[in-house]
Amino acid sequence: VARVGYLSKNFVSSDLTDISEPAWDLTLIWQPRTYSTFQLSRIRDISEGSLANDTSKLTDLTRVSWGRNWNSRLRSNVHITRKDKAFEGAKDRDSVEYIAGFNVQYRFDEKLSVTGQYRYSTQDSTRPEFENTRNLISLGLRWEI
Repeated sequence: VARVGYLSKNFVSSDLTDISEPAWDLTLIWQPRTYSTFQLSRIRDISEGSLANDTSKLTDLTRVSWGRNWNSRLRSNVHITRKDKAFEGAKDRDSVEYIAGFNVQYRFDEKLSVTGQYRYSTQDSTRPEFENTRNLISLGLRWEI
């Protein structure tokens, strides 16, 4: 799967810097068996900044994942991701985030499922106040009406 294009963000205010960059979403999918899928993704995107002085964020993402359907009710996914983030508008602020996680989903029937997830992330930044480590554990219940 491949999508390639060009993104631009133009501000009305002349105080803010416009940004124009090539963008892409490239994903290689390998399915050695019908129940097992490997994916390698490389994505470049522009998004909104997270702080008032960040006008935009240029993100380069690399992700490797493995998904497996163990049977008709149980599936799992494991992934590792690296995000390189460059913030426009914030002087000398670049960040690198590493993410690893897995999730398991169990379907009771066609309408009801439960999902458990664990995600670990750590972020290094050129500005120490933005460095952090996170552990996320979540449990979700989905009921389709």
